[in-house]
Amino acid sequence: MVEVYAEKCPNYSTVTHWVRKFKSGFLSVMDEPREGRPTSVVTEKNVSTVEGLVKQDRRITVKQLASETRISVGAVEKILHDHLNLNKVSARWVPRSEDYIDYIGEVPLD
Repeated sequence: MVEVYAEKCPNYSTVTHWVRKFKSGFLSVMDEPREGRPTSVVTEKNVSTVEGLVKQDRRITVKQLASETRISVGAVEKILHDHLNLNKVSARWVPRSEDYIDYIGEVPLD
């Protein structure tokens, strides 16, 4: 195997592990789902939670959002900018598009 695959060759213990799994009935080399931390905290639930908090208070800070949702500041920023298309303008979160009135649900007074 080493002659054919060189550096990309799996080590001996990995191959023996695969052999044991195949002999016991497993037909896939893919990992089984496991418990623990999710691969990403940017989920639909977290996006909708952040969106609801921003709609309640457009002056809320990223740190406050992170504290209330118990997710990282970086994940909150990703949700705000990439998923909700929001920017901070004059201490308020506003949509980047022309759908400002649709997003807020009413004509802003200020």
